[in-house]
This record gives sequence, structure tokens and C-alpha cells, in this order.
Amino acid sequence: MSDWCFPFKTPPELHWRGGSRFFGAPRPKGRKHGGCDLIKPPYEQIYAVHDGVLVHEETLFYQGTFYVTYQHGPYLVRYGEILKGSTNGAKRGHTVKKGDPIAKVGLMINPKTKKLYPADGPRGHMLHLEMYAKGSDHSTLRSKKGPYQRRKDVMDPAPHLDEWVKYPPPG
Repeated sequence: MSDWCFPFKTPPELHWRGGSRFFGAPRPKGRKHGGCDLIKPPYEQIYAVHDGVLVHEETLFYQGTFYVTYQHGPYLVRYGEILKGSTNGAKRGHTVKKGDPIAKVGLMINPKTKKLYPADGPRGHMLHLEMYAKGSDHSTLRSKKGPYQRRKDVMDPAPHLDEWVKYPPPG
């Protein structure tokens, strides 16, 4: 049995290696996608992939969604595009065990219309999952340099997701 688990009870219908959901997928102005997107309905529960410690509290992320970052063993994992307030006020230093609920899938807001994207629309809602190799480095994950506009230790989470999908969260 794995020490790690998938962040949802069931895998998404659309695979994180397809469409524009994969790590390295092209983005506007030459930028590359810095994580994997797991398309799920809004409000779906997200679970900790491993025992961990919260290092970045709930922070505004993208189109009305938020993120949190946990140190899970040797890695930092950013759980992005989560629902505001769904972390129940967890503060830096909060600990979780593998499979503990940590947040819920967020509701994305169209920046042009200022309205929510439809829950069943083509834009979808998701968990945007990023991983970083230097788990003990709790500094910012953003950078204005490089194609990912992330720290240099950003890594492709897909091989990990491919393994973790075999292990749903316990309970």
C-alpha cells in the first residue's frame, strides 16, 4: 500500500495528461502550465495526498479561487482553485494525515462578465495541483522568470498522480 493517496475519492472523467490540463501545456505569452488540472464539480471534497503541514494559508489564486500549500514529506504541494473558506480557517502549522479533508473545489469567475462559470460548462472547475521538489523551502512559489513563472524546483505532478490514483483516500 502506498504512503500517498489520490486527492479525490474517484478519478476525474478527463485525464490530467490531456487537453490543456497537463504540466507544460502552452499558455498565453509563451508561459507554460505549472501543474495538472483535475476536473471535478464545484464543492467536491479534496483530500491530503500525504501527511503534511500547512505552509501557505488560504490565499487568492485565480479567477475567484484560492490555494493552500502543504509540505508533504520531501515535497511542497499547492492545492489551487479551491473554494474560499473551505479550509475551515486552517492556519500555518496545521497538520493533516493522508486522506484528511483539506478543501473543496472552487467556483471560477469569468473575468470578463464577473459571473460564475457554469458548473457543467466547458470551462470546468478543478483542482489545480502543483508540486515542488524542495519541500523544506517555504518561500514563495511564484517567479516572473522562466516559462512556468514558478520557482525553479516546480515539477511535473503527473507521474505521481498516475501512481496515487491507485490509492483513493482512506475512510
